[in-house]
Amino acid sequence: MLSTGVQVEVRRGPPPHLYGAVEHVQGNEVTVRVGGAARTTVVPRSAVFLHPTVLTMRQQRPAVPPTPIKHLIVAGGNATGDLFGITIALLANPDHGVLLLQEVAWSDTRQNHWLRNLDLSGQQAVASPGNVYTLAAVNQFAGLSPLVNEPLLDHQFRLHTIDRWDPRGRCKSADMERFLRDSLGPQREYQIFTLPVDDTNHWYGKLTRGTARQQREAALYAFVNARNSVRGLHPAIHGDAELPELDGISTTAFDDIAKGTRLLGSEPRPALVKLARDAWQLVQKKFGGVMDTPNNNLLGWFHNKKVRAADRYVVLWSRFSGKRGGPHPQHDTSYHGLGQMIELAHARGLGVILAGDRSWNAQKRNKPVPNAELVEWDLREVWSTPEWTRLMLGVPEKNRRLMNPRILQLHLFDYLNRTAARMVDAKWGALVHVGMRSGNLEAFALAGNRVIYMEEEGNKERARMELWHTKPTGNKDVGPRYDRLLLTQPPTRTGKYIVAAQRAGNDASDNLIHPWRTSADLQGRTREATKQAGLEEQGMEDSRGFAEADLARLDGLMKQIASSDLKINGYGYSYWTQW
Repeated sequence: MLSTGVQVEVRRGPPPHLYGAVEHVQGNEVTVRVGGAARTTVVPRSAVFLHPTVLTMRQQRPAVPPTPIKHLIVAGGNATGDLFGITIALLANPDHGVLLLQEVAWSDTRQNHWLRNLDLSGQQAVASPGNVYTLAAVNQFAGLSPLVNEPLLDHQFRLHTIDRWDPRGRCKSADMERFLRDSLGPQREYQIFTLPVDDTNHWYGKLTRGTARQQREAALYAFVNARNSVRGLHPAIHGDAELPELDGISTTAFDDIAKGTRLLGSEPRPALVKLARDAWQLVQKKFGGVMDTPNNNLLGWFHNKKVRAADRYVVLWSRFSGKRGGPHPQHDTSYHGLGQMIELAHARGLGVILAGDRSWNAQKRNKPVPNAELVEWDLREVWSTPEWTRLMLGVPEKNRRLMNPRILQLHLFDYLNRTAARMVDAKWGALVHVGMRSGNLEAFALAGNRVIYMEEEGNKERARMELWHTKPTGNKDVGPRYDRLLLTQPPTRTGKYIVAAQRAGNDASDNLIHPWRTSADLQGRTREATKQAGLEEQGMEDSRGFAEADLARLDGLMKQIASSDLKINGYGYSYWTQW
């Protein structure tokens, strides 16, 4: 039985094949979401096979991890931006694991079943290629995404089964798990755990900020549903644990999402970059990457040949995840501000590449960006285009893990980093990424690209990423060298409203401050009317784009980018001494 969320391989002809996740099964037809893209395809059941990596894990999961796990970094299904830092932190620290919280809807709760009296000898059964049956119990296979109808034990030893996976449509844990597995490889599977929960936000707080009792209960829940890796966290805890043994569970076994960031801040940059480039199969030299030819073909489709080639390029990233309901909406993109940055970059002789999100609003997805005629490549949401699907088809069979869309995106921009500059072997070389603070940008810093993120002065979370900044004194080649440009205020009107409220003492979550966050406010006005009224009340109705002081700072940044000694070294990544 194929279940929603299961990672599968679609074989409709000779290799290379497509990979994705099951969206829906009806009769002999299976709807598969290809890669991690928005595109789905309907294929016959006979063409759908369990993803080979998953099949191997379910059949050959080791009974005891090779390295004891001392700490688990807890990650909710909305923490996609933290994924890259966590990945490299796990590679650098084999005694750490990650616990992914996967949101589910429960059914069939049965009371009074005790662990020691249950038969947990679930077996993986594949009757014939393409016919995948669910496990009798997930407990034997630590760290695997639960399938629909798999029995799971809660912290009170009640037996549940999963009725629906991701019932609210907001949890990305399955994609996060797939990325971790594709990045870490089979030798590090023991570091990945999944925990099905009814509410990721509630359980994240319970695990990372809970009382000692709450943490012990949550730890037990994680352990009994990750049976064969529990010895790593506490030697006395195993699948047949008696209640008295549970008193020995550490109340500090769980770390918050920022632990990955903290672990990397003092590591040598060359070592971090090598870990990242090896994990994501990025080329360890200037030329000759496995995806260079497909990426060159892809870029040909999006190249604006009317724009003259530059000696150096800047990648301007757009972001709309906050408007979709995600965290930190004050860091979303302003169309007006994006046009201002394009103009500043062009005036300094820089080539411009656009990347990231298109508008969250379907009616504005094709809204023109000001000064778009100066952009040489517009690669926003390139992963949702037919050309991207063709790129995926060009992945060599032996490099199956490259089918992960996040890893493919890293390959695309790494290719640009190594080749876009026309004088790559002389004075010039490399490109620079610039965008509002976003976890997605962290990946490029870890991969060895030059990255500048922007955030407003006084941001409450500013200290976290300061650990990754270039050190002002001593050895500068420490940490990812992920540096910041401070702004007086964000470029969007919504961002200005949120930051003004925060500076006035509003300590609510930043995505709950602006009253137009939903389709209508309590008075029944439309979202746009509510937004207009809120902005007028604060005198911000005409405050689109960057403030004059911030435009001056951005111009100074573009000048530095154009004149710096940024180059590509012999291992394919960027290095610099100035700024």
